[in-house]
Amino acid sequence: IEKNINPNVVTFSALIDAFLKESKLLEAEKLYEEMIKRSIAPDTITYNSLINGFCMQDRLEEAKQMFEFMASKSCLPDIVTYNTLINGFCKSK
Repeated sequence: IEKNINPNVVTFSALIDAFLKESKLLEAEKLYEEMIKRSIAPDTITYNSLINGFCMQDRLEEAKQMFEFMASKSCLPDIVTYNTLINGFCKSK
């Protein structure tokens, strides 16, 4: 991102997902914030990755807030979104 490359939503989503697969939620959140700062709109894949990251760390309230924020931005959830939330809430019980 710092080498004069202009990342797009796909680039950011891939990097966010890679951080989350390594359990680096803080880094993923920072990338998400950078994405917003650059006026790059997250897509369903971006939100799904972040929701999954929150669920994996048992931060279910933040996962729910991200889901609600996603909907407020007219970004439609898909089956992955719902399955991720259902699994996250079921595992927390």
